[in-house]
Amino acid sequence: MKIHLPALLVACSIASAFTAAAHDLGAPHGDRAAAPPVELVDLIRGSAAISAPDSSTVKALTERYLSTSGPFPEAVEGTGAPAWFAETAANSTTTRALPMKLAASSPTAKPGSALFAKAASSAFSLGGEGVVSNLYTPPSGNGTLMAASFGAFKPRVRFFWDSTTFYEESDNMPDNTMMPNLMVGITSWQQQVPLPAAYFASVTNPENSSGSLGFGQPNYWRLPLVPTVAASPTLIFTPGSTTNNFQRGAIALASNGIAIFNPANNTGRVSYEIGELDTYGGHCGLADDYHYHIIPMHLSSRFGGPLTDDKPVAWALDGYPIYGYVEPDGTPRQTLDSNGGHDHNSLGYHYHAIGTNTVDATHPFGTPQSPYTMTSFRGTVVNFGNQVDGQPEVGALRANNTGGYTAQPVAGASITAFKNPVALSTDGSGHLVENTSGTPSQDSFLMRVRIGGVDYDECWKINRSVNPRTLTITWRLAGATTTTTYTPGNATAIARLAPYGMAAASQVKIPDTSQVTDTTTTFGEDADYTLNAQSFTDNANGTITDNITGLMWQKVDNGESTWETAVANAPTVTTGGYTDWRLPTPSELHSIFNQNNGAPVALNTTFFPNASPVAEYWWSSDVYGTSTTSVWCANAGSGLGGKPKAETISAGGAFRYHARYVRGTKPTNAHNYRNNGDGTISDLDTNLMWTQIPGPAT
Repeated sequence: MKIHLPALLVACSIASAFTAAAHDLGAPHGDRAAAPPVELVDLIRGSAAISAPDSSTVKALTERYLSTSGPFPEAVEGTGAPAWFAETAANSTTTRALPMKLAASSPTAKPGSALFAKAASSAFSLGGEGVVSNLYTPPSGNGTLMAASFGAFKPRVRFFWDSTTFYEESDNMPDNTMMPNLMVGITSWQQQVPLPAAYFASVTNPENSSGSLGFGQPNYWRLPLVPTVAASPTLIFTPGSTTNNFQRGAIALASNGIAIFNPANNTGRVSYEIGELDTYGGHCGLADDYHYHIIPMHLSSRFGGPLTDDKPVAWALDGYPIYGYVEPDGTPRQTLDSNGGHDHNSLGYHYHAIGTNTVDATHPFGTPQSPYTMTSFRGTVVNFGNQVDGQPEVGALRANNTGGYTAQPVAGASITAFKNPVALSTDGSGHLVENTSGTPSQDSFLMRVRIGGVDYDECWKINRSVNPRTLTITWRLAGATTTTTYTPGNATAIARLAPYGMAAASQVKIPDTSQVTDTTTTFGEDADYTLNAQSFTDNANGTITDNITGLMWQKVDNGESTWETAVANAPTVTTGGYTDWRLPTPSELHSIFNQNNGAPVALNTTFFPNASPVAEYWWSSDVYGTSTTSVWCANAGSGLGGKPKAETISAGGAFRYHARYVRGTKPTNAHNYRNNGDGTISDLDTNLMWTQIPGPAT
């Protein structure tokens, strides 16, 4: 495989840094791409006339395959591969990525087949969610099962591993399509609301004690791939006792990336028994972080539920899986030991949620029963400050006794409704109210609280788009309404308001730059490669579809404006009859430029005419780093960088900055990366490979 310098468009697709344990996994779905060259299919099947082709033939065909990012026919993997291919794949940097791609696209890939024998260590299914592969080191112990249970909830979670540990990241926000009635049913409410957390490798754990395993470490979840049985079990919870362990922080991690706390709250009372939990078994803590206090059986619907689950719905932090009320095969749960777990039928040791499969209007996912979850850790954990040490933490975005919030129970309060997304507007008093005719936003929330027969709407919205990022809350309780804007004051709190939420990659593939002009005689420049050649379709309704990225664009841009106006106008745009237009991210914006075109504009003007008066720049959605005055923009020559908002004519400047809106999959806050273990990093969202350490300056 040839390594070459990336075009600016491609460079924009990677995150700010690669960590030592780069992010895995989440292979692209095969039905989004073209098929590989038939000649290569024939060669690997062994059905071609060439029994032992020379290396140049293999390289040429493999390069062609890699350029398509296409699915590999299932029959190929099933029949194995001739010896010459296995040997070549094992020893050639050109071809060794091929088995990785086969694993990433074939839903029936089988570990141990001839095709993978030399070039890849493993390939395994994720229960219908695609296929995951790690080219060199498959996960040991429970790693495969962990990938299967967490993989069902991608892209709301990301995960990867090294030789000992499985790592998981998320923003801790429940999926509003799976949990539309979040917080509803709580009758003992202490004035908290669900806000994003920042459980990411790029964020430093806010733990301030240097004696903690988490001090100064990345703020993500850690599960041992191979649990270590403790010399004696470590107590978690004894029903009726007020002297339990681990009453701070999590004892387990649900498969959707949300923490599970001790059944007893921090006062020793059982949250489920005093009305603190919603229908899913969760509520929000003092830092406005949503978490469960019982095992979330509603997640089993992803595994064939509602009352059977062939994969764990959660993982205890000692590394053992937690299944639901029945065994993985749907049979009644067998007798548990004193810890709340057992080992039978070659399943390995595992815990269970405690309850019955009785379903009614109040218990749609089964009926929880005391002690609700395991009562002790069988595996080794470290108790530091009454919490499992080394796990991520979260700091508050709003302080107690601010904005009308007192972090105390509200007598007689019950939560009756929750809305997200929702449209909010500001009333004449400056308070947030629901706007039933507005455009709902994923960053706007409404929670209805009934107190003494009167409904009060707690409304809040997250401002991710400008610096400083802020949280605005309108707090309504009996006798008082207060609206407060909170500005996070430290890096960990700021990270909770990430520029984008968790989502799949917004571009199906990264298009070619279209540059064909050679500027040097050295092989490896952009013109030497054509990967995913640009392709557009004019829909004859004012819109253009990018057939490579899957995004839809305005054919004619929306004209000159300030950046603030461009952001505000997006919900009002109705080009082509669509109402979900938005400003593009920098990489999305740059993807439509044709790098081989010059003045007056580096665009394919058949599809994107630069009508008079011509634009000199186009706005993106993203602020420039921590700047409060600049945003990412592309100029007419296809350059991309930070530009002052004040330069546009409408802001009193001398240049024309236009808005060209896009629609399609919403952007995400990061990509899925894999460390290939050989100095390269694979971006599994774009199918690009990068050198992990930058080359020397020249």
